[in-house]
Amino acid sequence: MRSLWNNYRGSLHQIMKSKPFGDALKDVPRGVDKSDWEWLVKEHLLSHKFMETSEINIVNMSKLSMPHRTGSKPIREITYEL
Repeated sequence: MRSLWNNYRGSLHQIMKSKPFGDALKDVPRGVDKSDWEWLVKEHLLSHKFMETSEINIVNMSKLSMPHRTGSKPIREITYEL
């Protein structure tokens, strides 16, 4: 259940961050209660801690030398091939 919630919340974050704040609050995704959406946007996605973590993750992802979509191949095999 936790991974389902995290994936769903991540997809909602993608919707929210592509719009200005006012439009994000007005455009409630289908299947989401308006009060739940407002809480998620105001209290979670726009919180200082979430924004700080997001910025750190963006920097860390830019430093990766290998893509995260390598499938079932072990990292040592990918490194050997490179």
